[in-house]
Amino acid sequence: MVLGNLELQKVIKSVCEFMESQLINKNRTGQLQSYLQKIEYEDFNISKEKAYFTNKQRSKIIVIGDSNIKENIIIGIFKEAGISKERLELVLDYNSAKNYKFSKLEYNTNYGAIIFGPIPHSTKEKGYYSSVIYKIKEEYWAYPEVIQLGSQGSLKITKTNLSNAVNELITRNIIQGNI
Repeated sequence: MVLGNLELQKVIKSVCEFMESQLINKNRTGQLQSYLQKIEYEDFNISKEKAYFTNKQRSKIIVIGDSNIKENIIIGIFKEAGISKERLELVLDYNSAKNYKFSKLEYNTNYGAIIFGPIPHSTKEKGYYSSVIYKIKEEYWAYPEVIQLGSQGSLKITKTNLSNAVNELITRNIIQGNI
């Protein structure tokens, strides 16, 4: 369809008004960066610092990935660091990790950190990235702090590396104890 100049000017005005309201709303909700990427507008200069702040004594910590460590042991590791079990979200099996809704973590100030163990590469919501971990690390300004557990390129949750990760998060002042 080809419009005449008058009709085209009306459409342009309407689209501009719509986009202005969208940009204001996305900025207000902390989703501006993500929205601009979705509409493929990259001619902007927005700092890619963390886009939100969390309450370090209340923020949730998610541990996600296949684990042979029992849940009560993981809870104990956090308890030793002064973090109550109410602040933990544990997704400790491969299938649950595969179907986890990672988008709920985007710009979510209730979460302070994501600790990854082994998860499938073909998780939902990875978009065009090779894995959801890579996506979250690339879009770091929109997600909580990420720590990957493992060594020599393979992910694995052990008591030692989980304890070290929790201590690192506390030392770097990403999270704080609450008990």
